[in-house]
Amino acid sequence: MEGFTLLFLSGAARKVLWTCLLDEPTLLIRFFFEKISHKERRIKSLQSLHHLMIYFTDIPPQFAHAIFNYVLGLLLSMVRSPLDGSQELIANGLTLLWQIIPYLHGLVLKDLKQILRKEQAEMLILVTGNVPSTKKVIIHGPDASQIPTQAIISEETLFSNVLQEALDFFGIPNVKRDRYYLVDVKTKQIHIPDTYVRDFYFFRRNIHPQLSLVYMDIKQSRKELEHMSIFLKTTELSKVLFARYLLENTPFNQIHNCITFFHDEFIKSPLFPRKALESDFNLYTTIHDKELFHLDMLHKYNWYVFLISLY
Repeated sequence: MEGFTLLFLSGAARKVLWTCLLDEPTLLIRFFFEKISHKERRIKSLQSLHHLMIYFTDIPPQFAHAIFNYVLGLLLSMVRSPLDGSQELIANGLTLLWQIIPYLHGLVLKDLKQILRKEQAEMLILVTGNVPSTKKVIIHGPDASQIPTQAIISEETLFSNVLQEALDFFGIPNVKRDRYYLVDVKTKQIHIPDTYVRDFYFFRRNIHPQLSLVYMDIKQSRKELEHMSIFLKTTELSKVLFARYLLENTPFNQIHNCITFFHDEFIKSPLFPRKALESDFNLYTTIHDKELFHLDMLHKYNWYVFLISLY
């Protein structure tokens, strides 16, 4: 009897939820996104949307468009005004974007690119993203009373180059240099030395990224680097899944335009094929359960499937 009651309640709840998806998609989405402003609730809200996407095998187009618009707005706000804890929001938001692609109709890739370029968010969402790098960064020393220094940035500058300049400027002893890292002042995110500055900071007139030279013990730095590596690989995986599903769900009469767009963008992009091939081999053996290794496997596999579809 109890099992029958639970089954009845489950069916009734599903019917009510489906009615909301059909008739009031914006109102339902607003219920989830109103909680985004609360730091302790924001991840749960996005995870609930993930569960919703998995639970229903068919999503009404109007609900899909509502989710896409809200999530895109959230990601653009993270680009304009990054904040502490934005990593999880970005990772969950990007996952929702590629999940919703099969249910969207009428999404024009060139129009989306123009919107993202205007907001300087191309690199966050598109695998073809290509935005000029910032020209310099400001670096604050370990002591707040020290005068900051500047580092000139080119398209090929690594964070290891910037870190070396900062260590020299602030006179850090050689025996302690391997314990210092660059951390973003706003987001508190550590920067992996082997990554490119241009992948994180784009050119904005009269606005220069602010970094801090921070001392960390071995345990803390390893934890921070592992977390950052997993975040970066998750976002790259989401970007290639977004491109793959966009291509696979493009109407037949528009598929040629879509393929041509990707071809042209890859030819012009200095990030291809570097972003598709990058791997953090040094961290494969240190992260428990091989999480980074498995993410990288998925990343490479989906790049393979995507490129096979193109060529």
